[in-house]
Amino acid sequence: MLSYDDLLSIEGSYEQFLNQLADLLIKRELLSQEERQTWISLQEGDFLSNGGYGSIMTNFYPGVLDYAQEEEQVIELHAIVSAGVINLLTMRRYSPDDSSLSGLILTLNMENDEGAPLEASFALNATDGIFYKWDALSASYINVGTSVRSEGETVLWSCATPVEGAQNPKITISGMTLEDESPLGEAVLTLTISGSSYLIEDDALVSAE
Repeated sequence: MLSYDDLLSIEGSYEQFLNQLADLLIKRELLSQEERQTWISLQEGDFLSNGGYGSIMTNFYPGVLDYAQEEEQVIELHAIVSAGVINLLTMRRYSPDDSSLSGLILTLNMENDEGAPLEASFALNATDGIFYKWDALSASYINVGTSVRSEGETVLWSCATPVEGAQNPKITISGMTLEDESPLGEAVLTLTISGSSYLIEDDALVSAE
């Protein structure tokens, strides 16, 4: 089984294929220009959800976006912090009872103010739920508790189905230098309870400074 980071390492090639396919669909008037990015985002979400199980599928048929689920939509969030920008790749929605994923994917990196990559590690702490991290020996994601460290590799966050009146979970993300763990900035991700799932809104990641 492949990890999410294995899949992300070839995502550029897959995205190039999706762009070429989208051009063809638009040329044949099967997909509109306005729908292009949404369709690509949903295919990338399906790629991350199913690719680890050995199948990479790309779907298109008239009206496909009418049946799309937010659990399959990849989104990128950004928070401006003291040393630059914390970037987060995740999914639009996570539904514990109806998900092919072991949890909500969280892939982090940082850039400086000029947009150049920063070598950074991250500490993630959750007010609720638990984290999972890839274990190469067992070729699976294992429970590591309510806190986790990452040097940019994907971690998963999982939580029980929310109950009425529950508080929105928050994940604090602290960026640090790889060499001496000097602080680079801190952001907070809020997961909004929406029915039996957790919604990641466009403004869900904000600076904590």
